[in-house]
Amino acid sequence: TIGGIISALKNFATEAVHLAAKMQDLNLAFRAIEGSASAANNTVAFLFATVQRLGLDFEKTVGDFKNFTAAAKGTALEGENSRRVFEGLAAGARTMGLSGQQTHSVLIALEQMLSKGKVTAEEYRRQLANALPSAINLFASGLGVTTQALEQMNKSGLIPADAAVVALANAME
Repeated sequence: TIGGIISALKNFATEAVHLAAKMQDLNLAFRAIEGSASAANNTVAFLFATVQRLGLDFEKTVGDFKNFTAAAKGTALEGENSRRVFEGLAAGARTMGLSGQQTHSVLIALEQMLSKGKVTAEEYRRQLANALPSAINLFASGLGVTTQALEQMNKSGLIPADAAVVALANAME
């Protein structure tokens, strides 16, 4: 019916306006993080490509990436390195069959490590190991050490957060 068509068109127009507003907010957020409109556009393009290639939820991935890159600012992972590591983590999580919530929890733990600049028992043992049961073995493998050596390094505070995040991403790929 004509009423049904009009209703569908209204819904479509409303959704299009909401999507445009979300995209504008997204672009503004990345402009603030990246420092320029051009860099923000490149980031959004990277996210679209990553989401399509890996079959991820766009909104969740964007939120996780935004928080991850903000935490990586001022570390060795700032800029292009954060993209490479994030993509490796997301691809690894997908390959390992982690749920969206598990992947989100892994990324939160890594963001907290990056924000603190070091690996703490809270993120390492509780958050990360709960979301990714093989996290400790993956960390050790990525760093090229045994799990016992990893424990000693962690207790001594010898694992910089950015190195730990890269090691985990490399081991998950």
